[in-house]
Amino acid sequence: MRYCLVVGDFDVRPSPRFTLEFFSKKKHMAPGLSGLTIFWFVASAATVCIDLSFVLGRPWTLTAKGIPWEWWQLYATHDRRYGDLNDGWVVVQSYLNVVEVVMQLAAVVLSFAGVRTIANKVAVTVAVMTFYKTVIYFLIEVFEDYRFTKHNSPKDLWLMVIIPSGVWLLMSLVVFLQSWARLGASSAVASAARKRA
Repeated sequence: MRYCLVVGDFDVRPSPRFTLEFFSKKKHMAPGLSGLTIFWFVASAATVCIDLSFVLGRPWTLTAKGIPWEWWQLYATHDRRYGDLNDGWVVVQSYLNVVEVVMQLAAVVLSFAGVRTIANKVAVTVAVMTFYKTVIYFLIEVFEDYRFTKHNSPKDLWLMVIIPSGVWLLMSLVVFLQSWARLGASSAVASAARKRA
C-alpha cells in the first residue's frame, strides 16, 4: 500500500515518510517516469505523428488510400476541421504537436538515462501543454457554435469526437499527477541524501 502512494500517483502531496521507506531499498534513487507514462508517451507520440502528418500532408492525405489515412479520413467526416484547408487552428495544433512529441520522447530517454528528476519535470510540462491544447480545441469548437461537429448525431459526436479527445485530457491529467508525485519523492530523496552527507 505504501508503494502505491508513490507510483499509484494520485496523491499529489507525497509524504517523505512513505517515499523514503521505499527508496531506501533502491539505493536512494529518485523515481523515474512511471510505466504508464512511458507507455502513454510512446503510444501518443506514434498517434500524434500520424495525426500531424495527415493535417500537414493535406490535400493529398484527404484522398490517400490505405491505413492509416483512411482512418483519419473517417474521423474528418465527423470533425470537419480536419478536412477544412482554410482552418488555421488545426494546422497550428499540428505544429504544436511536433513540440509535444519531441518533449514526450525526450522525457522517456531522460528517464532511461537516469536523469529522472528532469524527465519528470519535462513530463509535467508536456502534460500541462497537452491538456491545455485539448481544452482550447474543444472551446474553439464551442465558441464557433460547433461549426465543424454539429452535423453529427449525439452518438457519433460522443463516439468519434468527444471520447477520443477525452482520452487525451484524462491521460494528460494522470501523467501530470504521477510525475508531480514523483517530483515530490525526488525532493524527499535529495533531502535525505543531504542529511546523510
